[in-house]
Amino acid sequence: MELEHEPEIDESKAFATGFFQGAQLVSGYMKDCFRMIEDVEIKSETQHKAEHLKGLWQRAYAWMHTVGKLNNPLDFQALAIANRALLEITVDLVLLHHDETNLSGWKMHWWGFSEKLKACEQIINFFVTISRQRISYTVPLLKAIWVQLSSNITGRNIGS
Repeated sequence: MELEHEPEIDESKAFATGFFQGAQLVSGYMKDCFRMIEDVEIKSETQHKAEHLKGLWQRAYAWMHTVGKLNNPLDFQALAIANRALLEITVDLVLLHHDETNLSGWKMHWWGFSEKLKACEQIINFFVTISRQRISYTVPLLKAIWVQLSSNITGRNIGS
């Protein structure tokens, strides 16, 4: 199937140049706002929400700073990843913005912590499997880390 209008190389270059200049503009704006965002005081009743808003803004700032430097056709994969990351950040920001309570921030905080626990369990399982063959001294250390992470969540000692 043929396209009715195939873009010429000059059109494509003009589009890419415009996108790059737009990314630089947004990156510059975020840089100008950085101090204002960092100086926001966090209220104790919405601590998790405020911390996540700041963290998400910092991630978006870092991505836009990166995107503002990608001006090569070979950067398309990095740009695709940046687009996905920025979309996910935007969704989280919208969820946090529309929640007047601390609930969304609290959920995001503990979801991130649970992901760390899952990763720790996978590492422990990996080393348990290979420790039977060679490195048995690492398993107790990893298990101690998992127990400490678990106890931070529940307030009690797990797995010992």
